[in-house]
Amino acid sequence: MKDAAALCVVIGVWASAVVAIAADVGAMPPRPYTPVVASADRFDCLGRSTTLGSFLLPEQITSAGKPLLAGPTRLVAEPDVFGGLAGRPAIASRQSDSATWTWAAESSDLHASATMTGDCDGFCWYQIRLEPKHPLTLRSLALELPRTAETSKYLLTARYTWSNTARGLAELGGKWSGTFVPYLWLGDEQRGVAWTAESAEGWRLDDARHALDVETHAGGVRVRIAFVDHEITFSKPLTLRWGLMASPTKPVSFAWRAAFRVVHDIQYESCLPGPNGRRAHV
Repeated sequence: MKDAAALCVVIGVWASAVVAIAADVGAMPPRPYTPVVASADRFDCLGRSTTLGSFLLPEQITSAGKPLLAGPTRLVAEPDVFGGLAGRPAIASRQSDSATWTWAAESSDLHASATMTGDCDGFCWYQIRLEPKHPLTLRSLALELPRTAETSKYLLTARYTWSNTARGLAELGGKWSGTFVPYLWLGDEQRGVAWTAESAEGWRLDDARHALDVETHAGGVRVRIAFVDHEITFSKPLTLRWGLMASPTKPVSFAWRAAFRVVHDIQYESCLPGPNGRRAHV
């Protein structure tokens, strides 16, 4: 009986060790991703580094050796209901493949809090809650990402149809405006930043054509996501959710870029042959 009991103990210890090892292995990022490096005001993942500020928004993002922001990312409002807020970021949880930060502040007018989860591939998911202490008059509310012109040469949007913008920003006259789309990326040949959201829930816009704006100016390129564009009485809590992701998500060699080719062309006439037997529409 003693031998059997001892054997059960050994088996139990072995099983616990196996479970612990499996948990550790499961938490490790898949190759080629590496464990995230997280401190109270910084998030580092494979090839990218982000400094966190108010609302856990990026003050600077560095990718492929260059800074992507011309200034801190900001939540802006008219009137400035955020002016009296002062909070500090803190790490709520940290694992090899992910970390979560929290931030909270309040003023005489507002309770504000933010949560951001950053994953090993660089995807950052934000949830920001604004709770007025009393009814406030609000004429505008927006997220602004000031981008460097050098790293903002191309614009790509994605929606639930084939009608997507994918062009050089200069060819668009240096600016672009549109209704809500779930994905917007701005970058150059080697790096960029994407903004994404599941829906426009909670947004209050009179002119939905300018939900998203990209505009070139002397200091760089401004990306503006408008949540409120007309005067409202702000009396109930508002929760905003979106994601940010710097690219490339993993290193890409020059040889791969040189060999890579993409042809993407969908037209109803594409199936018809031309005079030489090849596709008529290319």
